[in-house]
Amino acid sequence: MLIAIYNGFTFIHYEMIGHVIEYCILNNLNYHIYACDDKYNEDEITIYLTDSTKSRNDYDIVYSKHLYGIYWREYYKQIFNTDMKWFNPNLFNPEEYDIIFLLTDTDIIKPSILSKYYYKIICIFHTKENINRIFLGNILVRYLFMYNNIDWVLPCYKAIIKEDKQKILIQNQKIIITCIGIIYGDTDMESIFKKYFIKDYNNIEFHIISRKISYNYESSNIFTHENCNTNIMYEILKNTNYIFCINSVKEYCDTKLSACIPLGISFGCQIIMPMDWYRFYNLNSVISYNENSIFSLKKVCNLDIVYNELDELIEHKNNIYNKLIEERKLYLIHPELYILKISNIYNIKLPNIYFGFI
Repeated sequence: MLIAIYNGFTFIHYEMIGHVIEYCILNNLNYHIYACDDKYNEDEITIYLTDSTKSRNDYDIVYSKHLYGIYWREYYKQIFNTDMKWFNPNLFNPEEYDIIFLLTDTDIIKPSILSKYYYKIICIFHTKENINRIFLGNILVRYLFMYNNIDWVLPCYKAIIKEDKQKILIQNQKIIITCIGIIYGDTDMESIFKKYFIKDYNNIEFHIISRKISYNYESSNIFTHENCNTNIMYEILKNTNYIFCINSVKEYCDTKLSACIPLGISFGCQIIMPMDWYRFYNLNSVISYNENSIFSLKKVCNLDIVYNELDELIEHKNNIYNKLIEERKLYLIHPELYILKISNIYNIKLPNIYFGFI
């Protein structure tokens, strides 16, 4: 069986690729990744950017379309310690694959592919808007209580084993708290850090990772990383104790996923999230807080609870994807069963005649 992992975007949702790579490796499945145009290598991009005729806008375009994807490609090679086949999405031929993982429901993939090959697509839905589209598998990117009849997979993978994480945290001089996302670049985080972490403030190192950062911090323990490459993020997360989330994007509470959550769990970090979020995520390892909370944190976070949850999430992912792949094999023999599945999900009344169209 040959798997295609597809992300047609040039500058977002690369973080979704890792959990499918891990699934394929754990289940001995061959896979190809369609995610970035790698016709440029880093040396060629460096030459391109030193051309005096190129503007800042040219830099942004080349960085987002090429170097950004290349950084993620190299990052995954390092995480999984294996060589991988990456291809330009423009070269994608769905006929060659048994299963297609479409990493985002709003992907810019050709509509003709969606309509013709829906029966081999496992689509990951980031919002509820398109959830009624019909594929082999409709998978929510997180648990949503209002759609508890639809399978979900939190896109986690084991980026670092517990023993290595524990050694790093013990050796670190300070507690490290990291914030990841666009919102943290647009927010004055120093006052927020001092509000919730005042007890240990001088013993904490804060890192902010964002594409653009609008604030200059004078505090010696706040470090900013604007548009940093993925390998720098990798090193920061390896050393991070806690991922801190602020209650600024209301949709992250009960309808969307903040990507820093599965990324943090993948790296053995304990998530600190608002109480409003906590009751919707169905996660046991997180620490919740409210407006009146003041934290006193341990230098080594509760790695047992974090890694137990990570193992459970990976097992859950394997079970869901294995089930869908087995269904795909069954539908090739009995296409009428696929029609029955769709009719049951969407309450469609069928005539007593089944059409074998797969």
